[in-house]
Parts: sequence; C-alpha cells; structure tokens
Amino acid sequence: MKVKKLLAAILALAMTLGMMGVPTFAATVDVWDGTVSTAWYGEGTDSTFTISTAEDLAGLAQLVTPENTFSGKTVLLDADIDLDNREWTSIGYGYYELSKLLYARFQGIFDGQGHTIKNLKITSGDHAEGLFGATANGAVKNFTLENASVKGNQETGAVAGSPFTSAYSDITVKGLIQVDGYAYVGGAFGKNAYEDITNVDVIGDPGSYVNAESEIYRTYVGGLAGFMGEGNIAIANCDVQIDVIGSTCDIGGILGNLHYGNKMTNCTYSGSLKLTDPTEEKDRGEIGGLVGTVLTDKAHTTSISGSTANVKSAEVTTMDGTIEDVTDTITATGAFYSGMAESQKGAYAFEATVNDRHESSTNIAAKIGDKTYLTIADAVAAAKNGEVIDVMPGTFEEPLTLPLKSLTLRGNGDVLLKGGIQFAAGAVPEGTEITIE
Repeated sequence: MKVKKLLAAILALAMTLGMMGVPTFAATVDVWDGTVSTAWYGEGTDSTFTISTAEDLAGLAQLVTPENTFSGKTVLLDADIDLDNREWTSIGYGYYELSKLLYARFQGIFDGQGHTIKNLKITSGDHAEGLFGATANGAVKNFTLENASVKGNQETGAVAGSPFTSAYSDITVKGLIQVDGYAYVGGAFGKNAYEDITNVDVIGDPGSYVNAESEIYRTYVGGLAGFMGEGNIAIANCDVQIDVIGSTCDIGGILGNLHYGNKMTNCTYSGSLKLTDPTEEKDRGEIGGLVGTVLTDKAHTTSISGSTANVKSAEVTTMDGTIEDVTDTITATGAFYSGMAESQKGAYAFEATVNDRHESSTNIAAKIGDKTYLTIADAVAAAKNGEVIDVMPGTFEEPLTLPLKSLTLRGNGDVLLKGGIQFAAGAVPEGTEITIE
C-alpha cells in the first residue's frame, strides 16, 4: 500500500509539473556597463582571439588603429552581447588629416559564431559609422544585430559604414532599426562595398527606416547598402524589409546604386519608398523597388536576376512640391546615372518581379559563352573559327555581314534580323550555319 501511495504521489507531481510547463533558462547575455577591456589581446604570435564580454568587444574598437589593423588575425565572438544603448565607438573609423578623409580599417576576420549583438546606439554624426566603421581585406560574418539606432554623416550603416574590400556574409539585422545619415546610407552598409555581400538580411520591426538627407548632394540610400563599388561584386540571397527615405536621388529598396559589373541574385525587398526633395527633374526617376540608379560601362555586364520587390507605397515629390504616388508604376530599377544615353551604356540584363509584375530588359544582343556583346556584329568580329554565337531575342535593324570563317548563329523565333544577312566577298566557308530554333 505504501508503494501504491508513493507512486500516486509521483504521478500527481508529474501531472502538476506538466501543467506548469517545463521551466526554460535564457541564454546568458553580457550587458555592457560602458567599460573597455583589451586584456584578451596579446602582441605575441597569437592570430586567433576569443572575446566573450561587451567590454572585450569595446576593446576591439579601441585596439583598431592605422598601425594595428588586425590583418591576418581572427576574432571570435563567444557570447551574446547587449550594448545597452550606450554610445558605441565603431570598430575601425574615418578621420581627417590635412583636410583629407583617411581610415583606420579593421582588416581581420570577425566571426560572430551565431551570437547576437543587441541595442547598438551611435549618435556621433561622423563619417564611417556602424557597429564596424571601416573594414578592408578581411571578412565579417555569422551574427545577428538586434535593435540599432545609428546617426552618422556620409558612409553610415548599422553593420558597417565603409565595408570596402571585406566580405560580409550570414548576418541578420533585425528588431527596431533606425539609420540616419547625410549620404551613402544603408540599413546594413554605407559606402563602397567592394566585396560580395551574401545572406545579409535586414528585417525591421514597424517603425524601422533608413533615411538620408543630402540637401543638393547625391543621396545614395538603400535598405541594404547605400553605395556599391564598381566591378564584379555579387549581392546574393539578401532579404530586406524596411522603409527607405532619401532627399535628392538614388533611392532603392535594396541598393542606392547598382554599379557596373554588380550582380544581384535572389534578393527580396518589402517596404515603402520616398524621394522627398529632388533638385532636378531628372532626379525624380532615380527611385526603384530594388535599385535607385544604375551605372554601367563597356568592360562589365551588370545584372539582376531572380529578385522581387513588394513596394507597399512609393512617393516622389515633384519640383513644385506636390507629392506624387508612384506605387503602381514603380519599377525594379530607377533611371540610369545622370540620364546616361543608350550609346554610353555597357551591357546589362535585368529580370525581376515588382508588385507581381514581371520585368525583363537587356541591351545584350549576343553572347559567346559568358561573354556579352551589344551588337551581333561585335560578336561576329570577336568570334573564333568554329564558335557558336547565341543571339538574344529582339529585332535588329542593321544589316549583318558574316566574315569568311566557320560560325554558328543560334537564336529562336523571337529573333528578327530586319537588316538581312550577307557574306563577305568570297566563298562561304564550309560549316557556316545560321540556325533559328
């Protein structure tokens, strides 16, 4: 009988605990008290350092100087950090010397190891502001930045003001995100992103925004990055949900500009856009669901693919001060930089969906492998004997003259050569093919 009573008591206790639920224990978060520690850092042969407190992270900001860039070194974050909305000093910074803006850049690897840094606050209004102010030649990756209020000047972003040639990947910026600056302002990055940005998300709570007031200066503001550097830089798998506001021009849901050679793939935007004070009529067109303005050149192909924008509202202020609702007409990309003429443009190919409308535009006429050409004639002139030229869909007015070499022109039913085809003087070489598939 005693055994039965004991079992009954155990069962009753188990039922009571089940109704109460199993207690959970929150992960330890180190809350910053404003102090700084550099004790974790040594000048010896160590190349990997682990930091586990907010004081240590503040110490990293103190340690980066023009002479000590952390080049070749790795910093690992081993705990969640709460910066407690205390004024933060960026890791790496910009400074003036003889009226020239120079940088002390963090050039190492920072690996957050999946941890969270929360409650970032910067009110300095200086250049190159963010959790990281200025970086180069390294990598910053693997962490969440939760809640960020950043007020800078030029080159302002929650993650990095001037990311430059460091690669950024696997970062989430979430919570209440409010980023204010003058120009080159982004939800994550400010100016001059010259390396790939991969799996960086900006997911703002209601009340979150990115805002740049550049007066008569070009604005360059985006939900992810304000200004991309030129060259073959990839922006891939980035999700952005935040409102973007800019004064003069270059206002984009994800990027303020898509520079020549940039390639955006599989990115999404959701939010509202405002262009508040264009200084010229042409500036009113430099607003887009994904990109504010596009720059191209003859040496690169600039592209967007597999990307979507859900623009909840888009407003542009006219030159007389009237606010115009352009939500129904907003496109993936704003105008080409400074109204670039078609003859000045390099190769581009844009494929995106904006508010459920599919968009596709390109000025590429032909390809040989991955190499693009703006005219079929250019491709023919560059082709080697025996190569295949893929002709893009379109109508081509100019007559096409084929040289005396063995080539295959391959297209489909959407290719119309209105100018006709003729061969250079002499016999047509054996193996020359013109295929419309």
